[in-house]
Amino acid sequence: MRALTREDFERYRERRLRGGLAGAQRQRGKASPTTVNKELSFARAVFYDFIAALEDRGLAPIPNPVRQDRTHSIKDPFVAEPKHRTRYLTDEEESRLRVALPADAWPVVAFSLLTGLDRGAQLGLRWEAVDLQTRTITTERRKGRRGDSRPVIIPINADLLTILRALPSRLSSPWVFPNATGTGPLDGRDFDRLVFRPALRRAGIAGFRWKDIRHSFATRLRMANVEIQSIRDLLGHTSTRMTERYSHATASHLRAAVDKLSLTTASPDDASPRDPATDPGVSDAHVSAKIA
Repeated sequence: MRALTREDFERYRERRLRGGLAGAQRQRGKASPTTVNKELSFARAVFYDFIAALEDRGLAPIPNPVRQDRTHSIKDPFVAEPKHRTRYLTDEEESRLRVALPADAWPVVAFSLLTGLDRGAQLGLRWEAVDLQTRTITTERRKGRRGDSRPVIIPINADLLTILRALPSRLSSPWVFPNATGTGPLDGRDFDRLVFRPALRRAGIAGFRWKDIRHSFATRLRMANVEIQSIRDLLGHTSTRMTERYSHATASHLRAAVDKLSLTTASPDDASPRDPATDPGVSDAHVSAKIA
């Protein structure tokens, strides 16, 4: 631990970005900037625990080689990340996906679309956390290196209530989504690899991942003019900073509404539309009157 330097982690960062780690890790290929930063963050946390242990024992502490320097006096080992990608499922894509999925798989996807839960939280859900009387789901969202949890309460709307009441597991399993043998919850990775992704290919839906279902949940709420604070609570975010990425949904939704306005007018002698951008005969005042 004492021998490791910032330069060691910089070299590690570059190898991970190029996919050049030796041994079994070579199979992982290139890592994304986000993944590399998560790995460096974990290393930084380990070092801070080590430094605290040294101090507790009365030993001389060492500088953390993975720390981020806010003054920029030393080179930062972390890498710049691209802007967050926000992909959501359109109504038309949803219809195609439903047709492409096996009948017993659609409720798994629909549940996610209607709750926004992470895959792990959803597939690990037990019926004891589901109250069909009060129409609420009580679960938690784990986040951070220590696995800190944040309680999340998801209201059950009419569509979700119908799905839950129809699930075969309701009276036969402690899990909402059990595996085929009923010995445990459904394996999320297997479902994604063997069911979900093949259905996306059959439906012709490109650039979509399971994680994007959660984005779809939040984006649809924003399109319905639900306030950011409510979306934050439903997603289990600790602040609105992460939730702000869905503000684009309102902008695009309003833009679509504005696009329905027309600035064209017709002359008495010609029924064809006249474009104010190319026709000098259409004055600004005329256009303003037309909009009014």
